[in-house]
Formats: sequence, structure tokens, C-alpha cells
Amino acid sequence: MLKRLEKERRAHAKRGDLDAERRCCCELAQAWIDEGKPQRGLDVLIQAQHLGGEKDCMLERNFGDIYRALGNKGKELNHREQHLSIAIELKNDVEMQRAYTMIGNTYLHHMDVEDEDEEDNTDENDAGSKGSIKKSLYEEEFKRAHDAFEKSLTLAKTITTGSVQRRSMLARCYFNLGSLNLSNPSLTA
Repeated sequence: MLKRLEKERRAHAKRGDLDAERRCCCELAQAWIDEGKPQRGLDVLIQAQHLGGEKDCMLERNFGDIYRALGNKGKELNHREQHLSIAIELKNDVEMQRAYTMIGNTYLHHMDVEDEDEEDNTDENDAGSKGSIKKSLYEEEFKRAHDAFEKSLTLAKTITTGSVQRRSMLARCYFNLGSLNLSNPSLTA
């Protein structure tokens, strides 16, 4: 798949079709993530960014995916928020719904990762104030994830695209909210 995508990218570049080349770079970056080499995917996305053109949702979404694979929450969240900002500017409800979902997933993913790290690094001498700070941060991230998933659900309910696509969106929204609530039932409203 990598060879095919690289060949397509070169063909688009040769024709001067920058939009198609950028789309192909995004697919190539995802393929590198799947291969377990997100740094290579990041290099491809940086090349795509240098091609110029308008900022677009797909490129920002892919940067977010790359930074998730690299474990960089700050940069991942920054690109998720850029994705949302562009979608709002374009008044694209489907992309806004997708961006809110990805923002919620970012918080949910990092809550799980931080929870696993905490289990691995428990130290009885550290339990005091660090524990209450971590609990407060966890609750804040939970709330942010919940808010993003709620906004995603609200948008999904208003989108009037094909009924199959709409049902699929709604199912993912309810799944995300359910997953979040299962992650910590004591924080659910």
C-alpha cells in the first residue's frame, strides 16, 4: 500500500494537482501510522503542508492522528482544535461533528493512558496531594471529553445527510458517551 500511495503522490505532483497530492499525503501518513512509523507519517504531512493551499480539515485531522500515535497530547489537541476552527469557518456541520468527536476522543484516550501510567507508578509515599491533583485533572478532562461528545451528538442530530450516515454518526456519538461514562461512572451526571 505504501508503494502504491507514494506512486500516486508522485503522479499528482507531476501533474501539478496540489489538492490530490495533499489528499494522497494524508492517506500515506495514515498508512505510516498503521505500519507503526508515525514519524515517517509526520514527515509526509509536513511536506503536504508545504505544498501550500488553504488549511483544510483533513490535514489537521491527520496531524492530530500522527501526534496521538507519537503520544504528544498537546500537539494532538492543538490540531484537533484547528480542525474544529476550520470546520466552523467553513460552516461544515459534518466536519464540526467529526472534530468534536476527535477532541472528546483525545481527552478520553489520554485519561486512559494517564490512568494506566498511574497504576504502573504507584508509590505509597506519593499518595497525598499528588493524588488529589491527579483526581482534579482527571475530572477536568472527563468534563471536557463529555462536553465535546455532547456537542458532537447535538450536531449529529441536526445533520440531514443520508439516513444511513446519520444513524452511523448517532451510533458513534452514543457509543462515545457510553464509553466515557463506563470509564468512570462516579463522574456521570
